Amino acid sequence: MQIKGQEPKERDVELENIVGNLLIAEYQVDKLRARLAEKVVGRGDSSANNQSVYTFKNKDKLFRVRVQIDEMEL
Repeated sequence: MQIKGQEPKERDVELENIVGNLLIAEYQVDKLRARLAEKVVGRGDSSANNQSVYTFKNKDKLFRVRVQIDEMEL
């Protein structure tokens, strides 16, 4: 940005890109947290409803991720 009577300053484009990516990542995390909270609310006390299993393969290895959700009052 150039202000009248001042020399133009050097811009660090890489730094601007990093900050922009950070802002986008924070926005995405907020949206994912909101979606997760919507899915969890109202599931009840049944433990079968509060867990999920995801399986994937990478480089000839099979991985299984199990997520269990416990809701707590603060």
